Amino acid sequence: MREDLRFCPATVQDAAEVRAVAAAAFAARPSLQPPSAALTESVADVAADLDSAGGAVVRRGDAVLACLRLAFDDDVVRLRRVAVHPDHQGRGLGTRLALWTQAWLARRRLDGTLGEVSRIAVDVRRELPANKRFWEVLEYGVVPPRPGLPDHMLTLERALPAAVSVPDAEAMRALGAQLVPVLKPGDVVLLHGELGAGKTTFTQGLAAALEVRGAVTSPTFVIARVHPGSLPLVHVDAYRVGSGLEVDDLDLDTALEDSVTVVEWGEGLVEDLSADRLEVRIERSQAEADERRVVVLEAFGPRWRGVALPG
Repeated sequence: MREDLRFCPATVQDAAEVRAVAAAAFAARPSLQPPSAALTESVADVAADLDSAGGAVVRRGDAVLACLRLAFDDDVVRLRRVAVHPDHQGRGLGTRLALWTQAWLARRRLDGTLGEVSRIAVDVRRELPANKRFWEVLEYGVVPPRPGLPDHMLTLERALPAAVSVPDAEAMRALGAQLVPVLKPGDVVLLHGELGAGKTTFTQGLAAALEVRGAVTSPTFVIARVHPGSLPLVHVDAYRVGSGLEVDDLDLDTALEDSVTVVEWGEGLVEDLSADRLEVRIERSQAEADERRVVVLEAFGPRWRGVALPG
């Protein structure tokens, strides 16, 4: 059963909950010197951060499970106080929050509300190498420290992901087709977006350009469908898959080497299929009659480094 999680921008009204989650998460870390300021900041401090630069939260029902705050510095936006409540750690929420925030910032850059920002950064404690590895997996790399950064901190940075405005279904199919020239056997593409966002439409365009056989429709009732061709397509719908163990039951890794595997609804479930993957996040307009979508593309792993993506 999937958790009913909501990822959304944080507001000043969230300050007390954000402070509580950050304080609990930082208190659960090993004792460090100097101690983190997250342990002593007030609700007013957090509210001031959120009022000036904003942030993001993960909610389930009325409860905040994870959060972060932003800070802006010329062309860089910094992620601050990234925290998952100790009761909810070990479930991938930190990764999902970071990826959601990156996509949200990319959409803001596309619509002109992010100014000249082109890079995203995070500071980590030198004494916590696991934190550094966490961000490196998300394609952040160590950069020279900015002036005034304490000696016990490192800064990691990456470019904001690409974002594309897609006006209608035909353009969504065309965007899927644009990926085909850079696809290779073994590639994994994860599609994220709510019901009706356009995930299957995107896959139809990709499949048409691959010239595989068989009509591409939502595979909800069969979970996985193989479309033969010179470069076969494996189309997976993980909506009804409840855990990584159930993903293992699909035995998808046997098809990875020779095919392109496209997975809908796979976030938090199938990332372990391949360290190299392309994630496509599709967000629909809030206006019911507006067909426009914003698509954010992010690549992970050595396979994709240096590969030009649409946008």
